Amino acid sequence: MLRSYLYMKRGDYRQARASAEQGLAVVQKHMGGHRVHASTLHAILAAIAYEFGEIEALEQHAVDEISTADDYGHADSIILKYLSRARLHFVRGDYDGGLAVLHNGRQTAHEHGLERARLSLVAEECAWLCRLGRVDQARQVAAEGGIKTHPDADNPPSGLQLDKAYRSGTRIQLHDDPQAAARALVGAIDYCEKRGFMHRAVELMLIQVSAYRRSGDHDRAGDRLRQALAIGAARGYHQIFLEEAHELGQLLQELRLDTSAPEQAAAAPLLARLQQALQQTPQTGSKRQPGTSVESAGAGLVEKLSKRESQIVRRLDSELSNREIAEAIFVSEGTLKWHLHNIYGKLGVKNRSGALNRARELNYLR
Repeated sequence: MLRSYLYMKRGDYRQARASAEQGLAVVQKHMGGHRVHASTLHAILAAIAYEFGEIEALEQHAVDEISTADDYGHADSIILKYLSRARLHFVRGDYDGGLAVLHNGRQTAHEHGLERARLSLVAEECAWLCRLGRVDQARQVAAEGGIKTHPDADNPPSGLQLDKAYRSGTRIQLHDDPQAAARALVGAIDYCEKRGFMHRAVELMLIQVSAYRRSGDHDRAGDRLRQALAIGAARGYHQIFLEEAHELGQLLQELRLDTSAPEQAAAAPLLARLQQALQQTPQTGSKRQPGTSVESAGAGLVEKLSKRESQIVRRLDSELSNREIAEAIFVSEGTLKWHLHNIYGKLGVKNRSGALNRARELNYLR
């Protein structure tokens, strides 16, 4: 498990996946599916699936993580668990739901005295608020959470504040003074590259691209984006670019690579994949989920129910309680509630009776 964390910290998500899968096999075979370890490994695998754009795998690992999760864990475990839950909401276009998960996560971290987890989830909440254009709300969350929003390149904050100020504070700063934000990020990007923290480096590069674009320096914006794409293509990154679609979607669509340069040529498939995704998916703020199927059989059903969800819907047409349904399909009641939440979202309803009525209309109960 520790090895998986270290690989993720360095941005080597492929190695992290292999390590986590091996660890999960050991936990299941030799440790009786130890709840805390299994939950944490599923959360790691959920984070990796999210980054690689594998939405079905994200959903499965997040559900498995929830079904085994305890209320308490170490800081990294708490961070990953709440991130995986929030990301399920985000990829479904339920941004308020995802933000609520992050808010609850930072409260849980605070209650357990896990300052690093609390600050990390505050920073993630700020980042998503900025992506959604809710900058004033992000300022408020940052102020309440203790994140410096205008880091000075010559006098940066220290410790945990340093990382969070660069990763989230500069997102707010670029709305006030994009040139200062771009300058502040130079040293942070260099630090990450020298130490091999490549996923974090790409994240900071994309914030800097936004800062350059906002300050009118389009040449630097394009050059930095090409550099980020080259790093991302070599490591399989995907979702980190789509997260910034609101700010950088048009630039990604219009970007051209010099395929005579080996690194840019290697990045061409990633850019093409991103451009295709941007053409098919509305920008941040819509209710359509990126990377999922569209149900053609029923008007108004945005996303097709999975096989397990269809099975659950058919069992709703009975007098069985949630606990009895969960026992019948061999899952925990918490996991069943998570499935029901997803079913209600897909059917566009708010409760069990509404789901049954809508399912009848769509012939899911036949």
